[in-house]
Amino acid sequence: TLIKANLQTGAIITIIDFSNIVRPGYTGNFYPTDVCFDTIGSVYITDSLQGVVIQIDINNNARLFASDSRWFDIESDAYYGVTGIDFFNNNIIVGK
Repeated sequence: TLIKANLQTGAIITIIDFSNIVRPGYTGNFYPTDVCFDTIGSVYITDSLQGVVIQIDINNNARLFASDSRWFDIESDAYYGVTGIDFFNNNIIVGK
């Protein structure tokens, strides 16, 4: 869930549930770990348990932005998936 709030009053503006955005075949838990914004106001959220990046656009529409099998290893006990994201030079940079 992403909550948009007014910075001056703290009042909730919008609550965005993105729990239905999952990589195909995934049935596990969720763990959003990092967030960044692009120049047009979209939000990108990493989920380290799914190994995905979720995008929420300025109209509050959530979608699976990126998923790559190299970002997760469900056979490993040391699995942490995608843990960082940044927007730099008009590119999304994902870190593990």
